[in-house]
Amino acid sequence: MNNFKICSVSDRYIKFLESQVGNVFSNKENMKTHTRKYVGAVFEKNGFNYFIPMSSPKNSDYQMIDGEKNIRKSIVPIVRMIEKTQSGEDRLLGTLKISNMIPVLSSELIPYSNEKQADKTYKGLIDKEILFIRKNAESIKSKANVMYTQKTKGMEHIGYVRVALDFTKAEKSCERFADKLEELKQEKTNDRNIQQGAMMLSEYKEKIAGRKSGAEQKPTEVKKNIESKKR
Repeated sequence: MNNFKICSVSDRYIKFLESQVGNVFSNKENMKTHTRKYVGAVFEKNGFNYFIPMSSPKNSDYQMIDGEKNIRKSIVPIVRMIEKTQSGEDRLLGTLKISNMIPVLSSELIPYSNEKQADKTYKGLIDKEILFIRKNAESIKSKANVMYTQKTKGMEHIGYVRVALDFTKAEKSCERFADKLEELKQEKTNDRNIQQGAMMLSEYKEKIAGRKSGAEQKPTEVKKNIESKKR
């Protein structure tokens, strides 16, 4: 998919990032009818996996022109995924929220499998969105790169840049999350070492107790043998 992967993100990471950075999509954003959760397209940027969340169509994705409802064109912060119907009309499948893309650790990315989706209509929709991403990968990535550059260079005079997620802050938060995971891993290792040490100490004590018990029994056995010979 031209370096794009379709994934969801772990609940624990989203909760952490929400507590650190503004404008993070909730993991419940797309759970109104289906268990879609936080699904999106992933690519690499600045040494991070950047996740672009997918979203359902909103009223703001349309505009009235001469009394007719038309789909707005894609812009840097929002890619509108469109398909041509059999009648030749455009149909909005959903959007990619580039202004809300987030850096994610590989350990927190969950490969998305649409094969498990029971709702065939919904499955068909996701399949079409994935196909759109494949066909328009370069354009999507180009918009994502522009968005990233504009935000990290502080071009806040541009409206959509001002309200976009703070990528620099998000990357630092991502690194802090990685540090927390490493700390938890170390704590678990220490706990295992302590448990193993306790078990070894317990086994050692049992062996010592067994030796002492054997030593105490020997004089009694000798006495019995002497008495047996006297008889």
